[in-house]
Amino acid sequence: MEKTKDLAICRNGGMTSLEIAEVTGKAHRGVMRDIRNLLEQGVSQHNFVL
Repeated sequence: MEKTKDLAICRNGGMTSLEIAEVTGKAHRGVMRDIRNLLEQGVSQHNFVL
């Protein structure tokens, strides 16, 4: 439950893909793959910043 609370706090200011990988315990390449998949599915590109 604590991780969810931390994630909610971080989301207000945004998170890097490296931070997302750390919080979720995923490999960074997996996070990047998931982001690319979201973009292909039509999630607005405005949700992501280079």
